[in-house]
Amino acid sequence: MSYALIEVAKAVVASAADFVTDGRVAPPPVAVEGLWDEVLDSQKQYDAAVSAKPVTIAVVDRWRPAARIAWMMNVFQTDHRYASGWSIARRAMADFPVEFSQALDRLWHERAAKNWRGSSV
Repeated sequence: MSYALIEVAKAVVASAADFVTDGRVAPPPVAVEGLWDEVLDSQKQYDAAVSAKPVTIAVVDRWRPAARIAWMMNVFQTDHRYASGWSIARRAMADFPVEFSQALDRLWHERAAKNWRGSSV
């Protein structure tokens, strides 16, 4: 697979992961001052909240690969940070549908497993 397809697929997956992360409830604050035990306890609560699998991931992971890829492409299309990359992604999907879809699905699984422990992807 070409370097360009992989890089475009990474951008699409990053956009989808950012979409999920931005929609999450804010994690509890971490104490930076106080008794040692209190500071460590607040860090544990924060870590548990951040590493919890978002509901969006659970829903998206239940979809068939084609539906998941369509969702990622829609999110990518509406992400203003990647406005210049949408035409490249659309062209990659049109010219290399199988390879690009496989790259998107593989990268999505890797990203979800890395970012959200317990993701059953």
